[in-house]
Order: sequence, then C-alpha cells, then structure tokens
Amino acid sequence: MKVYVDSSVILRIIFGESDRLARWDDIEESVASVLLHVECYRSIDRARVARAADSQNILTYRNATSSILERITLVDVTSAVIARAVQPLPFVIRTLDAIHLATALQWREQNDRDIAFATHDRSLGEAARATGFRVLGL
Repeated sequence: MKVYVDSSVILRIIFGESDRLARWDDIEESVASVLLHVECYRSIDRARVARAADSQNILTYRNATSSILERITLVDVTSAVIARAVQPLPFVIRTLDAIHLATALQWREQNDRDIAFATHDRSLGEAARATGFRVLGL
C-alpha cells in the first residue's frame, strides 16, 4: 500500500502513543512533504522544553524519527505546490495542512497512482477525503 503520511501519524509512533495508526506496518511505500522533517523535529524540541523530557527520551525520539524518515520519500515544497495550496477550497484548512494536501495531490497526479492519505488530524483528513483520497487514521 502506498500512503501519504502527515506528521500526526509519525509523532504518535515516535512518542509511543497507544492510538497510533493501526495499519502502519501494512504500508509498503510512503511519501510526505519535506515539511514532515521539520514538524517532527520541532515537536521533539517542544517535548524537551515544554514537557521537560529527559535527554535519553529525546535521543530515543530523534533516533526513531531519523529511522522513520529514511524510509519515506520526501517531496520538496515547490512553487507549484505553493500555488496549489493557496487556491480557494470549499473547506477550512490550516496553512501547513494545505501544503501537505497540495503535495499529496500533486504527487498523485504526477505519478498517476492511487495513494491513501494517513493522518490523525480530523480537518486535514476531511479535506483529503473531499479531494478523493482514502483516509487512514481517523
């Protein structure tokens, strides 16, 4: 199964949360915006500062992130992605989520392949479903 993943999916895995994506192990190939890299490491740093996570946990989180990111095809945020993300939509979506959705839409069109969209974010999942993706994680 080919899946576009957003940071909510990866972060639940990294932080060892119990409600992680049930089908994570079924994913054969994954793709994501390069934003995923920044979002994951910023979240780890927030855990370090805001939750006072100890240095061993931070190292574990960073290593898990690195390992997961090595297996994901990261797509650059191009001017074409930005142009698509700024287009009016019939639903409310946050800025980075619009970039994720635009990246997934562009990847699907350029590769002419079906791809599922994995997220635990309800509004992003609804937007992905509205644009024709099968959504995992909600």
